[in-house]
Amino acid sequence: MSFVIVWIDSEHARLFELHADGRADKHHVDRHEPDHHTHARHEGPKHDEHFFHQVMAKLQTASQVLLVGPGLARTHFQSHLASHHHTDLAKKIVGNEPLDHPTDNQIEAFGRKFIADHKLVLA
Repeated sequence: MSFVIVWIDSEHARLFELHADGRADKHHVDRHEPDHHTHARHEGPKHDEHFFHQVMAKLQTASQVLLVGPGLARTHFQSHLASHHHTDLAKKIVGNEPLDHPTDNQIEAFGRKFIADHKLVLA
């Protein structure tokens, strides 16, 4: 179980799994990455769902999730979780914060400050 920061916009998701020993495992999901079913780019709700499911797959071991990002994608992702029967994962969201286009180090620092400010514990 872990604390995961998800920086998400309409095109990409960067995920940072923070560990108590100071390590951070990083993952990336690109909205336009083809999967094994299609090689074409698709837009709209069906493609959003595919993108969101790719992000969700990276969150299976998360115990707490902090959503951050510059626009509405983080809110759309959270709404998707709540409205598409992913309530177990939706309950793990501890925050949804605006964060423009930071570097990886800035995202990690933001997450660690959030943890400290909210007195959360890394497992």
